[in-house]
Amino acid sequence: MPISAVDRLVFMEMAVDKGAQVIVAATRAVRKRKEAQEAWRMQNPAAAEFAELFRIKDFTHLGIGGLDAELSYITRLLQTRRLPREIIEQNDAKHVRGILLYGPSGTGKSLIARHIGDLAHTNTKIINGAKIMRQWFAGSDKKLRKVFSKAQKEQRRREGNSRLHVLVFDEIDVLCRSGGPKDLNFGMLYHIFATMDTMEEPLNNLLIVATLNKVDLIDDALLCPGRFEVRKKISLPDEPGRLQILEIHTAAMRSNDIFDTDVSLEKIAKKTDKFSGADLAGLVGEVQRTCMEKLLEPNRKINMNDFKNVLKNYPRSGHLKPPI
Repeated sequence: MPISAVDRLVFMEMAVDKGAQVIVAATRAVRKRKEAQEAWRMQNPAAAEFAELFRIKDFTHLGIGGLDAELSYITRLLQTRRLPREIIEQNDAKHVRGILLYGPSGTGKSLIARHIGDLAHTNTKIINGAKIMRQWFAGSDKKLRKVFSKAQKEQRRREGNSRLHVLVFDEIDVLCRSGGPKDLNFGMLYHIFATMDTMEEPLNNLLIVATLNKVDLIDDALLCPGRFEVRKKISLPDEPGRLQILEIHTAAMRSNDIFDTDVSLEKIAKKTDKFSGADLAGLVGEVQRTCMEKLLEPNRKINMNDFKNVLKNYPRSGHLKPPI
């Protein structure tokens, strides 16, 4: 039996009314949830601040793009050091003592390592792989002890309230390529952790961070708890990450109106699959260099063809494939 026009109107009114009821109910539920969350924050300010740290944040203010999830993960690892001492003791919580960042070259491992001090609101001492080799084979036991002395003195003076000291060993791949036995090459790292263990009191205010390309090159004994117990792979950026990186490296040009209207960073991000952060920075730099003469002319700007021309001949890293 066909439905009359009047019946259709009735059904439509009923549907609209039902939809309105659902929207009102959902709005009330959201409002109640927000009110409950706000009440909880007011009653538990410390816990609320700690919970906020578990959200993925934007770290572009550090000049780092495409690594928000990785930086948020590392930030969470450091948060036990912000908990009250009594909470740590009640839960017998253990601080992370060593973080190993690995992955393809140019993905931002060193950049992250150098900014861990910023994430932990402290200073970072950085030693590169070549310096490790020079100091170790020159007999640097006294120098190594000096690295810990500042942290040790502060821990004694301030007890559980000592600030965190971050020691970064950057690009330790050189230890793997030196040609000697693995236990000798990593001797300094063994010695560092052994020194931490054999001090008069455990050093809980020191964090060791190291970067290398391939984690399977490092000795298993350095990957056990109390050593580099946290291993984090830093991968090539995805398309949104590449866009974020491009935005960082072109910020000055965009703010100074150097780009023509046809330049689309979104399209460039699509065309640069398998590019690392370093590759993208190099791409932008190459476009700047090739267009420098043109930019000296009045009213000339960098356009999309400039990017396309550079991409055609851009030197590929081993992990790159030609852009589409």
